[in-house]
Amino acid sequence: MELVLPQKYVELEQEEMQYLDGGAYLSASQCRGIAASIALSPGALIAGATGAAVISKVIRYAKGVGGPMGWIIGTAAGYGTGFVSKVAYGIGKGALSGRGLSIAWSWDPFNFGTRTYIGKASWA
Repeated sequence: MELVLPQKYVELEQEEMQYLDGGAYLSASQCRGIAASIALSPGALIAGATGAAVISKVIRYAKGVGGPMGWIIGTAAGYGTGFVSKVAYGIGKGALSGRGLSIAWSWDPFNFGTRTYIGKASWA
């Protein structure tokens, strides 16, 4: 039995842990399909408005709680909102530009979060 590696892998030359980033690519036609399905669905618009109202309530609650727990709740709400807004903006721009959207998530503590790039990125 021989070792079979996945199509996307990174060969490490050192014997220590490293943070590896991964990603996905949405073509321009996929971005247009997502944007059209959201724009033509009344349920999606209602869900977006409801999500905005819930996030507003959560942030207001976090301010009222204060202390470390308020900070944790506010930070989680901020990261979630940032992720959704980056991806939504990227889908729209990827559809209009005709180049698509590359999305990546990094677990590196010094570069934590979501990265988006209009077009095909080398890391996608």
